[in-house]
Amino acid sequence: MIFSGNWSSVRLCDIILDMQPGFAQKPSEDEVGIGQIRTHNVTPDGELSLAGLKYVLPSDKELEKYLLQKGDVIFNNTNSQEWVGKTALFNIDEPLLFSNHMTRIRVNEQFVFAEFLARYLHFLWKTGFSKTRAKRWVSQAAIDQKELASFILRLPTIPEQQRIVESLKQADEIRRQRQELFEEAKRLPAKLFNEMFGDSDPRLNQQWKIVELGKITQIETGGTPSRASAEFYDGSIPWVKSTELVDGRIYGTEEMISETALQQSNAKIFPVGTVLLAMYGQGQTRGRTGFLEIAATCNQACAAILPNKEVLPLYLLIWLQCSYDRIRALGRGGQQENLNLSIIRSLKVPKPPIDIQRKFYEKLLIIEELISGLSDVVKQYDTLLNRIIIDSFNGELTKDWREIHRQKLDNWLSENADIFPRSSITVTSTEFVPPERPVPTRPARRWLMDQLSEVQVHVYRALQEWKGTLVPSEDLDRFIEEWPIEHLEDAHDHVLRALNQMAGMGFIYRMGIPNQSGEYITAYRLIREDELTKDSDLNRLEVLS
Repeated sequence: MIFSGNWSSVRLCDIILDMQPGFAQKPSEDEVGIGQIRTHNVTPDGELSLAGLKYVLPSDKELEKYLLQKGDVIFNNTNSQEWVGKTALFNIDEPLLFSNHMTRIRVNEQFVFAEFLARYLHFLWKTGFSKTRAKRWVSQAAIDQKELASFILRLPTIPEQQRIVESLKQADEIRRQRQELFEEAKRLPAKLFNEMFGDSDPRLNQQWKIVELGKITQIETGGTPSRASAEFYDGSIPWVKSTELVDGRIYGTEEMISETALQQSNAKIFPVGTVLLAMYGQGQTRGRTGFLEIAATCNQACAAILPNKEVLPLYLLIWLQCSYDRIRALGRGGQQENLNLSIIRSLKVPKPPIDIQRKFYEKLLIIEELISGLSDVVKQYDTLLNRIIIDSFNGELTKDWREIHRQKLDNWLSENADIFPRSSITVTSTEFVPPERPVPTRPARRWLMDQLSEVQVHVYRALQEWKGTLVPSEDLDRFIEEWPIEHLEDAHDHVLRALNQMAGMGFIYRMGIPNQSGEYITAYRLIREDELTKDSDLNRLEVLS
């Protein structure tokens, strides 16, 4: 690392005026009150987002104590191990509060530029340093005030801090412009479709012959081999899940299944050129598409539209993407609206002559080449930006600038010699070994606890805090709103899957209960102590028998 004599080693507590964790309050159901910044409002890029903002009704004392001011640094003190430590600068012209999972830091402007500190702390999160300083348990990690205050930072002079922030802002702006160009390019296929064929809605487009999709092509679905047989997922046959459908081409899959799994389940191999359509999902997944560039199987949540002579697969793919909102709205069901094969087969599709479809295909290939090139540019710049961020906080980025402005920096140091920290602190690093997860009530399940995923432990922890005894499937969305899983699309599907998986492992109970309409629905709850005794008795009886 390259440091000049103008960089000092300081503890965070020596360069700030105040450090204050927020307060907990259940959000108002009708979104009245004042917005409260929570963990999901700090993005992985270190920005504040008001998406999904929750509202609370603070007392006068709480309003006075927890109201954010411009220039406050917001540090995420409690979260899953992956996210604890995210940091952002508060620069919003709106009265907002912050939850107990966030810590507000007010800087001493004589020592540190607020945006520099926010970016520095977020940099420590991105490099994994914050994770090593967190206390961890089953579903969360936390950095308390004492630990946060002891963070050791390398601090340049205020002029150099401002220079670093200006450079990072410029780099962010270049990235934003390139990302916007890339996003605009991704909209070109839909624009080309509208230019060549008109509105994708057949009710508004009488220019072409309208046909039912199921009458011109074969539409099937796949299957999910039993998870109880590990050998089913130890093969070489690609297996697509609905969550992998992101409106792109599929060259590989997250999981593979075996020949035995293919023979003993409803899964079947579909050819290259098959268009996949997601039928389930409360988030963005339902209605999303994928295009097979490899022969592959899929699960039962995907509809597979096989290649045919009536419409070119890529024409159909773009038509489905243009019709996303309309197709999603066709979902049927109760708590979770789904599509089915009958709905998809009955879709009305504009059918231009095949020669015009081929012209569309040729132009589409040119657009896709442009999109691919811009995607590579964005990825390359992201790599460069990561390097710039690292160099910002190791002194390399401003090394030449310091030489050019040496006199200016010397003058600043002379003028601020009495206040600028000049302490010398030895910093050592040791290998971090995370503590073991707490032992559950049933010791026999200890090894299973270590196998739970981040989503599963989050849901298990949330169940412990759930105010009601049961979580009916009809209340699942409200349950997710109160304990959101950050940056996770289709949270409804993931949480429902985690509940069923944990019920299967014996961590929680799954039962049928009547709702207000008298219909039986599924509900979930934690296992009670008396039931643990019952399980123990049953296990003893099995041994004796």
